[in-house]
Amino acid sequence: NMLLRFLKRLYTFSGSINFVYSQSARDYGSTVMRGEQLSKITQRTLGKRVYFTSTDYQYKNCILFLTKWAIYTLSVKDLQKLKIRQNKLIFDLVDGELSADKIKFADIVVAAAESIYQKYKRSLPKSVKIVLIDHHVDPRIRFVDWSIRPEKLKVGYFGELINTVITPKLKKQVDFIPVSNITQNDDWFKELPKYSLHYAIRQKRDVYPNKPFLKGFTAAHCDANILIQASEKEAIRWLGKDYPYLLKGKV
Repeated sequence: NMLLRFLKRLYTFSGSINFVYSQSARDYGSTVMRGEQLSKITQRTLGKRVYFTSTDYQYKNCILFLTKWAIYTLSVKDLQKLKIRQNKLIFDLVDGELSADKIKFADIVVAAAESIYQKYKRSLPKSVKIVLIDHHVDPRIRFVDWSIRPEKLKVGYFGELINTVITPKLKKQVDFIPVSNITQNDDWFKELPKYSLHYAIRQKRDVYPNKPFLKGFTAAHCDANILIQASEKEAIRWLGKDYPYLLKGKV
């Protein structure tokens, strides 16, 4: 691994478009979805070569779309170096917070949801260009067998268990299917067709305050309803205030 990293450092990408990840976070959900998958979508759209590469390479005069953990792991000095080498830097932090000492190196900041876009508009320097790229549904879902669907109500939660509200009573009503954000495992996809309602009540966590509506998009793709609290701005934006499965008041 050390030898590979050394060899990577000898190679310079010049004048290309690169979606850049941190090697330590290669299998994280945000790296795969907002890096690998978006790079393929971009390549198809632009019709030219787009690379999915790591922070270990040298870059010169390139467009670099930096994924969440690449931004976290690159130091201020690293970002400075990338700017000196005439690279254009696009920051995509999805649900994370941008640190003030790094933001000045961004040419473009991507917001993964309208509410995050509005927050960036209020809080980021006027010189920073902000663009909205709503989170997409994992394209691997299309390979799932949808031929058998439940005829009765069946409720499932898909995600990190730490992010939701679980009680002994709820466990009797809801199947909690863990989905890791840091390892790649596709097993949960084949569970999706079994559920007609996706439970998506969120536990308030300040670590990642900006949440796109990925669970909602996934439920929609599964032709399932979703149960989520009405205090989630993105849920209201996409579902409307009159959506029947919004939890009003205290969670």
